[in-house]
Amino acid sequence: MTTPAATPGGPNRPARKEEARRQREALRRRMARRRYYRVGGAVLAVVLVASTFGILAGFQIGPFESASKAAGCGPVVTVRPYPGKVDRAHISAQGAVKTPPPLSTYPGAGTHPPVSGPHNPVPLPAGVYSNPPAVDRVIHSLEHGSVAIWYSPRAAGTSAVTDIRTFFRDPVNNDHVIVAPFDYPDQGRAGHLPAGKQMVLVFWHHSQSCDTASLAAVRSFVDHYRIPSTRIPPLGYPQDGAPEPGSPIG
Repeated sequence: MTTPAATPGGPNRPARKEEARRQREALRRRMARRRYYRVGGAVLAVVLVASTFGILAGFQIGPFESASKAAGCGPVVTVRPYPGKVDRAHISAQGAVKTPPPLSTYPGAGTHPPVSGPHNPVPLPAGVYSNPPAVDRVIHSLEHGSVAIWYSPRAAGTSAVTDIRTFFRDPVNNDHVIVAPFDYPDQGRAGHLPAGKQMVLVFWHHSQSCDTASLAAVRSFVDHYRIPSTRIPPLGYPQDGAPEPGSPIG
Protein backbone atom coordinates (compact mmCIF):
# COMPACT_ATOMS: atom_id res chain seq x y z
CA MET A 1 0.00 0.00 0.00
CA THR A 2 1.43 3.39 -0.98
CA THR A 3 1.36 6.53 1.16
CA PRO A 4 -0.66 9.29 -0.45
CA ALA A 5 1.29 12.41 -1.36
CA ALA A 6 1.09 15.32 1.01
CA THR A 7 -1.34 17.96 0.12
CA PRO A 8 -1.25 21.57 1.25
CA GLY A 9 -2.66 21.68 4.72
CA GLY A 10 -2.77 17.86 4.77
CA PRO A 11 -2.50 15.90 8.04
CA ASN A 12 1.23 14.85 7.55
CA ARG A 13 2.65 18.27 6.60
CA PRO A 14 3.53 19.44 10.20
CA ALA A 15 5.35 16.15 10.85
CA ARG A 16 7.43 16.50 7.66
CA LYS A 17 8.35 20.10 8.51
CA GLU A 18 9.41 19.04 12.01
CA GLU A 19 11.53 16.19 10.60
CA ALA A 20 13.23 18.58 8.16
CA ARG A 21 13.94 20.98 11.00
CA ARG A 22 15.49 18.21 13.09
CA GLN A 23 17.72 17.16 10.20
CA ARG A 24 18.89 20.73 9.61
CA GLU A 25 19.68 21.09 13.32
CA ALA A 26 21.59 17.79 13.39
CA LEU A 27 23.62 18.89 10.33
CA ARG A 28 24.39 22.25 11.95
CA ARG A 29 25.61 20.52 15.11
CA ARG A 30 27.85 18.13 13.16
CA MET A 31 29.41 21.03 11.27
CA ALA A 32 29.91 22.95 14.52
CA ARG A 33 31.63 19.94 16.08
CA ARG A 34 33.94 19.60 13.07
CA ARG A 35 34.89 23.28 13.28
CA TYR A 36 35.52 22.88 17.02
CA TYR A 37 37.82 19.90 16.54
CA ARG A 38 39.68 21.60 13.68
CA VAL A 39 40.31 24.74 15.77
CA GLY A 40 41.13 22.70 18.87
CA GLY A 41 43.60 20.57 16.93
CA ALA A 42 45.33 23.64 15.53
CA VAL A 43 45.58 25.19 18.98
CA LEU A 44 46.95 21.96 20.44
CA ALA A 45 49.57 21.77 17.68
CA VAL A 46 50.67 25.33 18.41
CA VAL A 47 50.89 24.57 22.13
CA LEU A 48 52.94 21.43 21.52
CA VAL A 49 55.34 23.26 19.22
CA ALA A 50 55.73 26.10 21.68
CA SER A 51 56.24 23.67 24.53
CA THR A 52 58.87 21.79 22.58
CA PHE A 53 60.78 24.95 21.81
CA GLY A 54 60.40 26.01 25.43
CA ILE A 55 61.85 22.74 26.64
CA LEU A 56 64.73 22.96 24.17
CA ALA A 57 65.36 26.53 25.19
CA GLY A 58 65.41 25.39 28.79
CA PHE A 59 68.06 22.80 27.96
CA GLN A 60 70.08 25.39 26.06
CA ILE A 61 69.86 28.01 28.75
CA GLY A 62 69.52 25.76 31.77
CA PRO A 63 70.09 26.67 35.42
CA PHE A 64 73.86 27.00 34.94
CA GLU A 65 73.65 29.47 32.08
CA SER A 66 70.77 31.39 33.68
CA ALA A 67 72.51 31.79 37.04
CA SER A 68 75.79 32.74 35.37
CA LYS A 69 74.09 35.32 33.17
CA ALA A 70 72.32 36.88 36.14
CA ALA A 71 75.67 37.29 37.93
CA GLY A 72 77.32 38.81 34.86
CA CYS A 73 79.63 35.84 34.40
CA GLY A 74 81.52 35.35 31.17
CA PRO A 75 82.01 31.97 29.52
CA VAL A 76 84.05 29.21 31.13
CA VAL A 77 87.44 29.57 29.44
CA THR A 78 90.14 26.95 28.97
CA VAL A 79 93.58 27.98 30.19
CA ARG A 80 96.80 26.58 28.72
CA PRO A 81 99.19 24.58 30.93
CA TYR A 82 102.07 26.17 32.80
CA PRO A 83 105.06 26.41 30.45
CA GLY A 84 108.12 24.20 30.73
CA LYS A 85 106.47 20.81 31.29
CA VAL A 86 106.01 21.48 35.00
CA ASP A 87 102.23 21.91 34.95
CA ARG A 88 101.86 19.20 37.59
CA ALA A 89 105.22 19.55 39.31
CA HIS A 90 105.51 19.62 43.10
CA ILE A 91 107.48 22.49 44.55
CA SER A 92 110.31 21.07 46.62
CA ALA A 93 114.01 21.49 47.27
CA GLN A 94 114.69 18.32 45.32
CA GLY A 95 112.18 18.90 42.52
CA ALA A 96 112.36 20.63 39.18
CA VAL A 97 110.67 23.65 40.81
CA LYS A 98 112.41 24.48 44.07
CA THR A 99 110.49 27.57 45.24
CA PRO A 100 106.99 28.90 44.58
CA PRO A 101 107.01 30.84 41.30
CA PRO A 102 105.52 34.35 41.21
CA LEU A 103 101.82 34.39 40.39
CA SER A 104 102.66 36.53 37.35
CA THR A 105 104.32 33.48 35.71
CA TYR A 106 101.10 31.46 35.69
CA PRO A 107 99.10 31.49 32.43
CA GLY A 108 96.40 34.13 32.43
CA ALA A 109 97.95 36.09 35.28
CA GLY A 110 95.95 39.25 35.93
CA THR A 111 92.81 37.85 34.31
CA HIS A 112 92.15 35.02 36.78
CA PRO A 113 93.87 33.12 39.61
CA PRO A 114 96.14 30.16 38.70
CA VAL A 115 94.30 27.04 37.57
CA SER A 116 97.28 24.66 37.26
CA GLY A 117 101.07 24.70 37.44
CA PRO A 118 103.77 24.08 40.05
CA HIS A 119 102.17 23.49 43.41
CA ASN A 120 102.75 22.60 47.02
CA PRO A 121 103.09 18.85 47.72
CA VAL A 122 100.27 19.20 50.30
CA PRO A 123 96.80 20.11 48.98
CA LEU A 124 94.58 22.62 50.77
CA PRO A 125 91.64 21.02 52.61
CA ALA A 126 88.14 21.93 51.52
CA GLY A 127 86.41 24.68 53.43
CA VAL A 128 85.72 28.38 53.81
CA TYR A 129 88.75 30.59 54.50
CA SER A 130 88.62 34.09 55.95
CA ASN A 131 92.22 34.88 54.96
CA PRO A 132 93.85 34.23 51.59
CA PRO A 133 95.30 30.71 51.67
CA ALA A 134 98.51 29.55 49.98
CA VAL A 135 97.74 29.55 46.26
CA ASP A 136 100.16 26.72 45.55
CA ARG A 137 98.16 24.48 47.93
CA VAL A 138 94.89 25.45 46.24
CA ILE A 139 96.37 24.44 42.87
CA HIS A 140 97.14 20.97 44.26
CA SER A 141 93.51 20.67 45.38
CA LEU A 142 92.38 21.66 41.87
CA GLU A 143 94.48 18.81 40.51
CA HIS A 144 92.41 16.48 42.69
CA GLY A 145 89.06 17.62 41.27
CA SER A 146 88.30 20.56 43.57
CA VAL A 147 86.85 23.90 42.58
CA ALA A 148 87.92 27.19 44.12
CA ILE A 149 85.53 30.07 44.66
CA TRP A 150 87.69 33.19 44.80
CA TYR A 151 86.03 36.48 45.73
CA SER A 152 87.34 40.02 45.89
CA PRO A 153 87.98 41.44 49.37
CA ARG A 154 85.83 44.41 48.30
CA ALA A 155 82.86 42.03 48.06
CA ALA A 156 83.52 40.32 51.38
CA GLY A 157 80.77 42.20 53.22
CA THR A 158 78.05 41.67 50.62
CA SER A 159 75.07 39.47 51.34
CA ALA A 160 75.93 37.30 48.33
CA VAL A 161 79.39 36.42 49.67
CA THR A 162 77.89 35.83 53.11
CA ASP A 163 75.40 33.39 51.54
CA ILE A 164 78.22 31.59 49.70
CA ARG A 165 80.35 31.29 52.81
CA THR A 166 77.42 30.10 54.92
CA PHE A 167 76.36 27.48 52.39
CA PHE A 168 79.83 25.97 51.98
CA ARG A 169 80.61 25.92 55.68
CA ASP A 170 78.23 22.98 55.85
CA PRO A 171 80.26 19.77 55.44
CA VAL A 172 77.41 18.36 53.38
CA ASN A 173 78.13 20.95 50.68
CA ASN A 174 81.87 21.59 50.76
CA ASP A 175 83.35 18.30 49.58
CA HIS A 176 86.24 19.38 47.29
CA VAL A 177 85.14 23.04 47.41
CA ILE A 178 87.34 25.93 48.58
CA VAL A 179 85.96 29.43 49.24
CA ALA A 180 88.43 32.23 49.94
CA PRO A 181 89.34 35.86 49.24
CA PHE A 182 91.94 36.42 46.53
CA ASP A 183 94.24 39.14 47.83
CA TYR A 184 98.05 38.92 47.47
CA PRO A 185 99.33 42.52 47.26
CA ASP A 186 102.99 41.48 47.11
CA GLN A 187 102.26 39.74 43.78
CA GLY A 188 101.26 42.93 41.98
CA ARG A 189 98.40 42.85 39.49
CA ALA A 190 98.49 39.04 39.43
CA GLY A 191 97.61 39.02 43.12
CA HIS A 192 94.16 40.53 42.58
CA LEU A 193 91.05 39.56 40.69
CA PRO A 194 90.46 41.38 37.39
CA ALA A 195 89.14 44.93 37.71
CA GLY A 196 85.37 45.01 38.06
CA LYS A 197 85.06 41.33 38.96
CA GLN A 198 83.74 40.31 42.38
CA MET A 199 84.18 36.58 41.88
CA VAL A 200 86.22 34.11 39.83
CA LEU A 201 85.38 30.40 39.77
CA VAL A 202 88.11 27.95 38.83
CA PHE A 203 88.87 24.28 38.39
CA TRP A 204 91.81 22.55 36.73
CA HIS A 205 92.69 24.40 33.47
CA HIS A 206 89.38 26.32 33.47
CA SER A 207 88.10 29.63 34.80
CA GLN A 208 84.98 31.80 34.84
CA SER A 209 84.90 35.46 35.90
CA CYS A 210 81.76 37.14 37.27
CA ASP A 211 80.78 40.77 37.77
CA THR A 212 78.95 40.01 41.01
CA ALA A 213 79.02 37.25 43.60
CA SER A 214 76.12 34.83 43.44
CA LEU A 215 75.36 31.66 45.37
CA ALA A 216 73.19 30.39 42.51
CA ALA A 217 76.05 30.79 40.01
CA VAL A 218 78.50 29.14 42.40
CA ARG A 219 76.24 26.16 43.08
CA SER A 220 75.69 25.61 39.37
CA PHE A 221 79.45 25.83 38.73
CA VAL A 222 80.16 23.35 41.53
CA ASP A 223 77.52 20.94 40.25
CA HIS A 224 79.08 21.03 36.78
CA TYR A 225 82.80 20.86 37.61
CA ARG A 226 83.55 19.63 41.14
CA ILE A 227 84.54 15.97 41.45
CA PRO A 228 83.71 14.85 45.00
CA SER A 229 85.27 12.11 47.11
CA THR A 230 83.09 9.54 45.34
CA ARG A 231 85.36 10.16 42.32
CA ILE A 232 82.29 10.23 40.08
CA PRO A 233 82.54 13.18 37.68
CA PRO A 234 79.41 15.16 36.84
CA LEU A 235 77.66 14.54 33.54
CA GLY A 236 79.44 16.39 30.73
CA TYR A 237 82.68 16.93 32.67
CA PRO A 238 85.39 18.06 30.21
CA GLN A 239 88.00 15.56 29.09
CA ASP A 240 90.77 17.99 29.99
CA GLY A 241 89.57 18.22 33.59
CA ALA A 242 91.36 17.26 36.78
CA PRO A 243 94.05 14.56 36.31
CA GLU A 244 93.46 13.03 39.76
CA PRO A 245 89.68 13.42 40.12
CA GLY A 246 88.29 12.96 43.59
CA SER A 247 91.63 12.22 45.26
CA PRO A 248 91.72 13.27 48.94
CA ILE A 249 92.65 16.84 49.79
CA GLY A 250 92.61 16.46 53.57
